[in-house]
Amino acid sequence: MNCVNRLPPGSACARFARYFLVVTAICASAPAAVSAAQPDSFRLAKLSFVGLSRYTDAQASAAAGLHVGDQVTTALLKTAADSLAASGAFDSVAYRYSTQGGDLDAEFEVTETKSMLACRFDNFIWFSPEQLDQTLRLRVPLYAGVVPARGALPKQISDALQTLVTDNGIHGSVEYVAYSKSIGAPVSALIFRVSGVAMPVRTLTFPGASALSEKELAAAAPDLIGHDFSANDVEDASSAGLLPLYHRHGYLQARFDHPRASVIAGTSSDVTIAIPVTEGPQFSWSKADWTGNHAFSSDDLSKLFDMKPGEIANLDKIDAGFKAITKAYQGKGYIDAKIEPTETLDGGSRQASFQVALDEGVQYHMGQLRFQGLPDKLAEELAKKWSIKAGQVYDGNYGQEFLKKEVLPKLAEKVRATGGRISLRVTRDPANATVDVLIGFQ
Repeated sequence: MNCVNRLPPGSACARFARYFLVVTAICASAPAAVSAAQPDSFRLAKLSFVGLSRYTDAQASAAAGLHVGDQVTTALLKTAADSLAASGAFDSVAYRYSTQGGDLDAEFEVTETKSMLACRFDNFIWFSPEQLDQTLRLRVPLYAGVVPARGALPKQISDALQTLVTDNGIHGSVEYVAYSKSIGAPVSALIFRVSGVAMPVRTLTFPGASALSEKELAAAAPDLIGHDFSANDVEDASSAGLLPLYHRHGYLQARFDHPRASVIAGTSSDVTIAIPVTEGPQFSWSKADWTGNHAFSSDDLSKLFDMKPGEIANLDKIDAGFKAITKAYQGKGYIDAKIEPTETLDGGSRQASFQVALDEGVQYHMGQLRFQGLPDKLAEELAKKWSIKAGQVYDGNYGQEFLKKEVLPKLAEKVRATGGRISLRVTRDPANATVDVLIGFQ
């Protein structure tokens, strides 16, 4: 006898369900002697999977709860398929089987989900990454270092970690949260962490550091000492505070590896953190090559950039140079100008250079100036003080300066009393190369 069944998507499920029912009906209409000969359970003689790439047959078999040689029923096959589908690791699961005497051969056809997230372990300070990985691969068959965003697998991982924590006498609760790099960014990882246990950071070390002292580096991350350990917080501190310190000194290829935390001997949960650093070479400034510039010559741009050949390639100063050029373009009415720098680091000469492509856009001129929410007398007074006349090149830096010097002093008391807000809205008309300015209070 051969039977087929399939789980979601729904249309396929319905199609195969009808086929399954037809087969069942034929079996039911067979002579009574034949029906009586069919056993209720079978020996699983063969088990195979089609469509696996991320997982092995052994992982899928363990997740399904099926092993060759087991006694199985057709209902158990459906339960196994349900379990695979519920894990979230597969977008679809179908199965078929055939029987011969007391033996049953089963084949599962799966489509692995492409929507997987990184699996990060934030503060399991009592265990090495290798211990966590080995534990999860042993206790969660479909754990593969990544995890689906939906389904039962994240909870299975959390439960396995909770068992590990509890078995080692640690009185904490394991939880997991979705992580994205910034507000509005897509979720990129699930972070598993232990809550309810104090694990204050007492010491920091920086293996690999030589150009900068450990004292300098620790001073650049003051929020780490004394606070509970979080690998995620340490990595954020490394990128926000420590890496810029290297960049200011010309170490433009410096990088920090994943922090290693361990319990200080003689304590239950005081933490020492090692943050490995690869410093790379120190770079000096070579030059910037400019393309697409018309409003300013390359020499003018290089002067605005204010980087001298041979000086340390201080990334803060380089960024300030790009900001100065942006401001210069704004001042000449090119308020849509785009600057796209491409960095080139020559490890042999230890020199840094940039190829900078500019898209200057339209040069805008002043259109109308309007006021909204201001008393008429004040609006008239401010209009007289606005120095860019209709038709003149629009200075994109002027509006904010005007708010600060002229508008805010006039409305400061009203802002404090009402909590109102002063705004500047610039409406572009690229076709006519004009801008209208609206200064409002609400």
